[in-house]
Amino acid sequence: MLKFAAVLLASLSASVATMAADLPNGNASPGLMRGDSSYNWSGIYAGASVGRVGYDLSAEFADPVFGTSQAKGFTGGLQAGFNKQSGGFVFGMEADLNLSNSRADNRRTVSGKKYDYLTMSGSGNLESGLANLGTVRVRVGYAMDNILLYGTAGYAFGRQRLEMSGPITGAGGGTTVTAAQAGTTSNTMSGWAMGAGVEYAFAKGISLKAEYLRLHFTPSTFFGDTWAATETTSNLTLIRSGLNFRI
Repeated sequence: MLKFAAVLLASLSASVATMAADLPNGNASPGLMRGDSSYNWSGIYAGASVGRVGYDLSAEFADPVFGTSQAKGFTGGLQAGFNKQSGGFVFGMEADLNLSNSRADNRRTVSGKKYDYLTMSGSGNLESGLANLGTVRVRVGYAMDNILLYGTAGYAFGRQRLEMSGPITGAGGGTTVTAAQAGTTSNTMSGWAMGAGVEYAFAKGISLKAEYLRLHFTPSTFFGDTWAATETTSNLTLIRSGLNFRI
């Protein structure tokens, strides 16, 4: 998925470049158009952003709920997109890809969990982390000269890692098995993203943005068909700022 997103960013930039010839006034430069007193947001752009990401991860450990981990961390990455302005309204699309260092720990005592003929018991720690995340979204906004207010929604994905450690034991059938550590696994989560932002063009073809996104990843099962099988659901909050350059 990470490779796919990188290709998507590149192909988006390439494809929108071919649209530039169709924009109003092909002789116009980004930003303030010749002979026009208002800023023009039409065109393609690329940039970078940094921010803070936090998420609630609800992990269901078989029947009992392992608990909700509240992770926080930083994120940073690249974005690319295009806008088309009609009057005061601005329509466009944006794709972004980011790395993240967010993580959280959640410890719980397992008692009476069944796996095959074994009854599991003991204390375990579930460490969760978010390695990367990205979105592909539409943007719809309204421009007031060099200030753009917009709403945005679309597809979201991210690579999430879980590590479960014990000691946890399983007893049954006259035997006792110790599972000191379930190990580490990761899944690519997917879902949706929606939010809003404001962008301020402070120079010709250069703008700053501040953005709030809410992301939801649909349930995904980690550790497969093992005693540690865990289904998780994640809700993320992303607040970031960025710099865009128009071509």
